[in-house]
Amino acid sequence: MPLYRRKFPCAVCGKPVYWDSDRQLLSCGCGTSKATFVNLEAFEQLPKYARHIRKAEFPIDSISFFDGQFMHISDQRNKEDPHMVVSFINYPKERRVQVRLAFHGRFHKEKLSYNTKDPKDWKEKVWIIIPIEQLDKILQFLQNENPLKLASWM
Repeated sequence: MPLYRRKFPCAVCGKPVYWDSDRQLLSCGCGTSKATFVNLEAFEQLPKYARHIRKAEFPIDSISFFDGQFMHISDQRNKEDPHMVVSFINYPKERRVQVRLAFHGRFHKEKLSYNTKDPKDWKEKVWIIIPIEQLDKILQFLQNENPLKLASWM
């Protein structure tokens, strides 16, 4: 089922406009209507499986993870500009929505010489440090943009 999102939002409600070519439905925050034709030049096709329906990006303090040999670190102290991308993903065939956390920034590698415990015995392998000011913004995004809430579509 090809699904398309218009490149610009609805002029009435300001929400994204979607075109379901199989069912010939045009929908946005105003509702859903039957349409037999749309100009696909104004639309972009969405991925077949993982469809990001809401997305926001937040600066974080640092992220680090261990790959078994090196510690990969991105932190503000080294001006590596780590960010966390929070998005909702819609899986229309399974009719489920998930929250996705992704991270980017410049990373450097460090060979661990200061560990006193064998890394194979570590319970934790990834660390994310989020400033408390950003946590409030992240929680607000998750509450206000939740696609399962009717108010987020209005």
